[in-house]
Amino acid sequence: MWAQVARFRNVETARPRFLEHHEAVRLVNASDPAFRSLVQAALVTGARYGELTGLRVDDYRSGKLHVGDSKSGKARWITLAGDGRFAIRQPDGRASGRRNHVFETGAVQESRWSKTSRWGESHQQEPMERACERAAIEALGFHQLRHTYASLSLMSGMPLIVLARNLGHGDTRMVERHYGHLLQSYQDQMIEAHAPKFGFGEGSKVTATASVRG
Repeated sequence: MWAQVARFRNVETARPRFLEHHEAVRLVNASDPAFRSLVQAALVTGARYGELTGLRVDDYRSGKLHVGDSKSGKARWITLAGDGRFAIRQPDGRASGRRNHVFETGAVQESRWSKTSRWGESHQQEPMERACERAAIEALGFHQLRHTYASLSLMSGMPLIVLARNLGHGDTRMVERHYGHLLQSYQDQMIEAHAPKFGFGEGSKVTATASVRG
């Protein structure tokens, strides 16, 4: 019997947590130096941890970022805004080439891996925990930085299809599924701001006209 009952739409989809702008700035400031670069990159691209740590120096070209190894299995280009072009650029003193990674662990305090090694699976967990604690932010995972990029972009008016393409989705369905509540709020604001206004209501100068007899 239950199989015949229609499901409510999107009830199984949890609202993704994201940082407010001021919280994101605090998190960046509280991050260890090498990890800070990764946090900044995630906030300005919406790219996943694995996508960022797999980037090579040659993947940055003319203000765009080429992600060759993505979750969907499809390569894509990420267009970078001003902050993005600053956060992701060819590292000083590092030659171009497919062997050189954009992000390296560097001198991350209390790290358990080599100073010169690349970021590996789960290496982000400890520095993320430390950064959240220092920034007085409730603990969250690195993936929430992707949600932060998407949420703040939507609330700033970025078109759905543009955001979806930058995130690596083929269409807008995933964006609508995860961020529908923000879209509704943005829609309400846009209608309030741009709907035609005629001066109806309290203090209106609109007056009824006398009927015209033929």
